[in-house]
Amino acid sequence: GGRGGEAARMSLEWGPRVRMEQAARTAAEEEREEALASLSRAHATELEQVRVAREEEIAAMREASEEVSAALRQCQAESVELEQRLERTRRAREAETHVHARLAESETQAAALHEE
Repeated sequence: GGRGGEAARMSLEWGPRVRMEQAARTAAEEEREEALASLSRAHATELEQVRVAREEEIAAMREASEEVSAALRQCQAESVELEQRLERTRRAREAETHVHARLAESETQAAALHEE
C-alpha cells in the first residue's frame, strides 16, 4: 500500500514540528505563569505598602485627635477658672455697691442729724 508509506513519511516530517510547537507552547505558558506570579508579588507588595501607609495615617490622626482633646480639656479648665474669677468679681462689685449704698445712707443720716 502506497498510502501507508505516505502517512509514515508525513508523521516523520510533522513529528519534530509538533514537538517544537508543544515545547514553544509550554515555554510560553511557563513564561506567562511566571509573569503572573511576578505581577501577583508586585501587587502584594503594593497592597502591603498601602496598608502600612494607612496604618501610619491612622496613628497620626489618633495622635492629632489626642492633642486636640488635651487642648480642649485645657480650654475647659481655663474656662471654669475664668467663670470663677468672674463670679468673684461680680460678688466683689455687689459688695462694693452695697457698701456705697450704706455709706450714702449714713451720710444722708449724718447730714440730717447735723441739721437738727
